[in-house]
Amino acid sequence: MGGSSRPPTPLLLIPGTWLDGRLFAAQGQALSGECAVHVADISRSDSIEELAVDVLADAPPRFALVGFSMGGIVAMEIHRRAPERVTHALEMLEGRERTLSAIACPTLVLCGGEDRLCPPALHVAMAEAIPGADLVVLARSGHLSPLERPNSVTDEIRRLLSRPQQEN
Repeated sequence: MGGSSRPPTPLLLIPGTWLDGRLFAAQGQALSGECAVHVADISRSDSIEELAVDVLADAPPRFALVGFSMGGIVAMEIHRRAPERVTHALEMLEGRERTLSAIACPTLVLCGGEDRLCPPALHVAMAEAIPGADLVVLARSGHLSPLERPNSVTDEIRRLLSRPQQEN
């Protein structure tokens, strides 16, 4: 993940509102032998900014970042506050243009092809706003792609983490 000369980059997973680590259970189990896997708690504060501060306080010094839905919005705020700590990013959410254009690490935008809450067209626009981002639209998946297509999401995380990481 992080190259053969250094330990693998830790993976920080941020679930969405009213969700917890169970959302990423399949990915955590599949990837835990390859890298340290951390699941953020976004239940302790009331604003995106405060949630990002909470997550950063508990996070490793550098990490690959995966955000889902509301967790993706928190991930964008984390990247805005501490881009030097983020080596890779996978976003599963509707984005904010200015924040997205500032992302400089290897990035994957992933969504379900049948997502009605955040339709694929929003993800296409988000991927276009992030320099060099890849877009993956999973067939036969709605909004909860980590649960609906766990193996596909895990494979995409692995593919993202195999890309050279951002050096700061």
